[in-house]
Amino acid sequence: MYASKYYAKTHEEIVYNLDEYQCPYCGHWFMVDITFCQYSPTDDYDDYVKIFCPYCGKFHRVAI
Repeated sequence: MYASKYYAKTHEEIVYNLDEYQCPYCGHWFMVDITFCQYSPTDDYDDYVKIFCPYCGKFHRVAI
C-alpha cells in the first residue's frame, strides 16, 4: 500500500466524513466535515464550531 517505509512512518491518512450543509446567509449547499471543524480554534466557544461558507465568504457558528 505504501511506496516505502519512510512514507509509512511520516504520512498519515485522514478520512473525512462529509455532510451537506446549507449556509443560513446565502442559501447555497456545500460539503463540510463537522468533526474536523471541532479541532479548529474558536473564540471561547466550546459548544459551537466555526464554519466558513465558500460562496458568500461569511463565518458562522453551528452548535454541536
